[in-house]
Amino acid sequence: MKKNLKTIVVIVVSLVILACTIFLIWSFFNEKTKKLNSKTDNTTNKEEKKNENKNEKLDVNSELVKKLESKLAFENRVGQDATREFNLDTTKNKKEELRIITASLDLKKAVKNTCSEFNAKYKVGQLPGKKSTYKLVHDCDETIKDLGIKETVSFTKEYVEEVAKNLFGSDYKLNTLLPLSFCACYPSCDGDTSELGWYYDDNAKLYIRYEHISVPAGIGCATPIYDLKVDSAEKINGEIILNATLTLNEDNTVGDPNTFTKKTFKFEYKFKQDKNKDYYLYSKTYKE
Repeated sequence: MKKNLKTIVVIVVSLVILACTIFLIWSFFNEKTKKLNSKTDNTTNKEEKKNENKNEKLDVNSELVKKLESKLAFENRVGQDATREFNLDTTKNKKEELRIITASLDLKKAVKNTCSEFNAKYKVGQLPGKKSTYKLVHDCDETIKDLGIKETVSFTKEYVEEVAKNLFGSDYKLNTLLPLSFCACYPSCDGDTSELGWYYDDNAKLYIRYEHISVPAGIGCATPIYDLKVDSAEKINGEIILNATLTLNEDNTVGDPNTFTKKTFKFEYKFKQDKNKDYYLYSKTYKE
């Protein structure tokens, strides 16, 4: 009996020692594997960082460049003083960003109503706190006769925010107190004409179009339309630079194209990455 007990104890102790040995061996190799993986990850991250910061020329016909070029579609729609620049960090005049957003809106995504439909659905509040140079009225103002507008075009806040974030990154904050405006009058976008456009109405939960009472659809002035062509593209320290030429489209320009003495402009458009690794338009710099 004692002999059998002694044998059992020896077996149990041996198994414990074996288990401890196996555990120690596993721990040793597991730690080695972790260090190796960590070293590999660090090397990979360094390589990715190195590649990210690598300066390289990009094919202007590549999928990436074409995708970024599509964000510049606003340049082909409604123009203004073509030498205007902007920078998301330093631009004091946020109206330029709003002009870009406005010119990027797709009318196919608009909320369209006849005036009778609009007035039956929505109760419009007052314009955001500002005194206008003009007497602004929304398209379907029932107190004004003979505005001559059969259909009004509005935009939801959600859609406008979607367009803004696609242009300027996922962290962009839309200022709903300022109107969405084309600022079409050349050359100034800072003055009276910037008051015309879509104002956000908290009652209707829509951006509603407002016009000048005596000049529906805007103030009579020449509106330049430009064609954009990307001349070159490069990646510098993780940022993408598109160098492009804007050429006045004389056939589509509203008004007398001879109003514009300079008809070709060169710009640099800079794109950065947001937290989702998507590229957004960061700045537009006039070159010549």
